[in-house]
Amino acid sequence: MKEKIVAYVLSLVMIVSSMGNVYADTNTNNTGSDFTLTTDISEHWAKNELIKWQDKGLIKGYEDGTVKPDGSITRAEFFALVNRIFNFKGEAEIVFDDVSEAEWYSEVIKKSVAAGYLKGYQDENGVIAKPNAPINRQEASAVLCRVFELVGNSDNLENTFIDYQAIEGYAKQNVNALLEKGYIKGYENQTFRPNNNLTRAEAVKMIDSIVGEIYNQSGSYTGKYNNIVINTGDIMLKDTTINGNLYLTEGIAEGNVYLENVTVIGDTVIKGGGLNSIIINNSNLKNIKVKKNDSKIRVVLSGTTKSSGVSLESGAMIQKEKDNVSDIPVRISENIQDGAKVTLKGDYAEVNVDKAVSIETAADSSIGQLNLTNKIQEGAKIILNGNFTRVNMDKAVSVESAADTKISELRITDRVQEGAKVTLSGTFDKITVDKGVEITTNNTTIINVMNIASTATGASLTGEVTITLLTNSASGVEINGKTVTLGSSISVSPVDENITTNTSSGGSSGDDSSTDSTAPVITLVGQATVNVASGNTYTDAGATASDNIDGTITANIVKTITNGAGTIIGSINTSVSGTYTIHYNISDATGNAATEVTRTVIVGAIEILAKASFTGAFTSDVKVRVNGGFITGYSLYYKDQLVTTDSDNDGVVRTISNIFNNLGDVKVRTSGGVDITDSDITLGAW
Repeated sequence: MKEKIVAYVLSLVMIVSSMGNVYADTNTNNTGSDFTLTTDISEHWAKNELIKWQDKGLIKGYEDGTVKPDGSITRAEFFALVNRIFNFKGEAEIVFDDVSEAEWYSEVIKKSVAAGYLKGYQDENGVIAKPNAPINRQEASAVLCRVFELVGNSDNLENTFIDYQAIEGYAKQNVNALLEKGYIKGYENQTFRPNNNLTRAEAVKMIDSIVGEIYNQSGSYTGKYNNIVINTGDIMLKDTTINGNLYLTEGIAEGNVYLENVTVIGDTVIKGGGLNSIIINNSNLKNIKVKKNDSKIRVVLSGTTKSSGVSLESGAMIQKEKDNVSDIPVRISENIQDGAKVTLKGDYAEVNVDKAVSIETAADSSIGQLNLTNKIQEGAKIILNGNFTRVNMDKAVSVESAADTKISELRITDRVQEGAKVTLSGTFDKITVDKGVEITTNNTTIINVMNIASTATGASLTGEVTITLLTNSASGVEINGKTVTLGSSISVSPVDENITTNTSSGGSSGDDSSTDSTAPVITLVGQATVNVASGNTYTDAGATASDNIDGTITANIVKTITNGAGTIIGSINTSVSGTYTIHYNISDATGNAATEVTRTVIVGAIEILAKASFTGAFTSDVKVRVNGGFITGYSLYYKDQLVTTDSDNDGVVRTISNIFNNLGDVKVRTSGGVDITDSDITLGAW
């Protein structure tokens, strides 16, 4: 993937270079050689904004060369300005009774409806848009808040405007949001005058205060602004600080945008871009919102990129590169489109799901904790495909585990409503039930381990299912109409809905002498502590498990990984130095749990230390240090040929008259089988 990113960046640089111009800190007074300053704006109070907009092709003026800045602006004309800012492409059917296909503004209205900011009015003549009516200040405020997705956090209208009661209900929150963010100020006499019609200059000034800077031509840009709008593709934004919001609009379409060393203090709203793609490298973006109508978009997070979180309001692929070690949470918003599909590539500690969608993890990717929140509609269907360490269900939904999907644990939490209906389909390593719910299994569902907690009174399971081990700690539990004894451990077979009781605290059939109370044994394969050089691939040697009754049960081992903070993660990221622990657990068919076995994996900096010059023929003592501590039991290689081994495990090896002409060919193989190289070999005593 890095190669693809580099290739894209190079191609973009070539595009930018061919344009012969690199834009930076645009001077709004620089109008360009082909621009003639119109006489009616040369001395106008909004001259700078009007010149800037005319220079960028956002306003064109009239045939006589005037702009008429103090003339009123109609609703259709105002919508046209907004559409040009965002470079909207999509169109919707005309739903208004006062808009004809023959009018110049019919296309403007279609785009405004498709963009979702034009609502219209209802009167005795039907639903109308009032395209030729002047737009007033409160109407403009409502439109701008919708299109820029601005929301206020407080209510200061009463304390700011003496005419606040004249602001209609639909516009109060919008005016307040613009006021709170400093985009409007009102008049000197503390009035807002919501019903005053906007002039053309006031409209440009009002929109420009929110836009900040707009980039509508391909190129490379840098600078510092309050807000930035990018409405076309093939743009590189680098070394830039944005104190407000960054908008990547629908106008980008399937084009590409590259952010390099960009800081956004506010929100980054991504509504444009294709499958190749929005690339964010070495940047710091507070909140990222992805919302593309056709869901065909990929957002790549690479390098040192950080974010408080990614919110998905449309289907998308979020690709977190292996070199990105930041913990970037993902939330699938309740506003996401119905039937959307989300693909996550990379390792994610936490993903929260507020609406039912299809969630897929790409190969070599994982999700540590997937939370199906109580915002999801009850009974909705979630399709999971990939690797999930833990799935928490807070609302009764249908969970379908696709083929080859690995779910280490699904937990139906005590936040689910009592008696709610849960549907399961697929294969699950472990399911824990904390509430008395009604579980239905579809098709052939396979569950390795199922634990019914004491809080799950009255839980039931119906359907074709295979459960290797079910442990019940609740009363009133039934499987396919048959009562499961409190305290029992059983296996469930789909054949004739058979339930076989293996052990029970009371009332079970069988001879007590046949009760199995011996726990299985887990044996670690390889070393208990493994040192891994930063950036090297780590492959776990695993463990084996055997039981006195069940025999070899290695395939049933449940493996989890925690980081230094004790948080469960999907996999060991060797780009992040630190100590990781791999936990191996298993229970036999009777429910006897083995003693947990762990392996410690230390990822960090590697140093090879030599007392003598490490080139030419020589005799020298060598030691290897990992994260400040010396390791033992390693072997020294040169050009893949064994030189010597730390056979006495004291951490020191001696080379005798060996030839080392290239330090890059020197490597250490640890006792755990991990190869370590260090081109900057340290000379002298340790």
